[in-house]
Amino acid sequence: MSSPLIVNLAGGEPFDPAGILSSAWRSMRLQRLAPGAQERLIAEGVEYACYVVEGAGTVQTGAEETGAAPGTALTLVAGSDALLRAGEKGLVVFVVTLVVPT
Repeated sequence: MSSPLIVNLAGGEPFDPAGILSSAWRSMRLQRLAPGAQERLIAEGVEYACYVVEGAGTVQTGAEETGAAPGTALTLVAGSDALLRAGEKGLVVFVVTLVVPT
């Protein structure tokens, strides 16, 4: 049994917990979007679990767009995608990438 591990994600580099966790987590990272910036998450062969930590913006899935603020959670199943857009003060999202069993 291994000991708990503490990792600082503030630098923006993703962390691969595969050698520590026995679950399907492939990576975890803090995604920082500057004001007005956007990023598309495409769940091809993976799934995503996202949690807004700071800032505000929107999430667009297909034709639907909704607000994103601290506390907002987003899950993307395999085959889906979403567009994250940062508002005036930027957006910080904790993103977990999960392996989809084949």
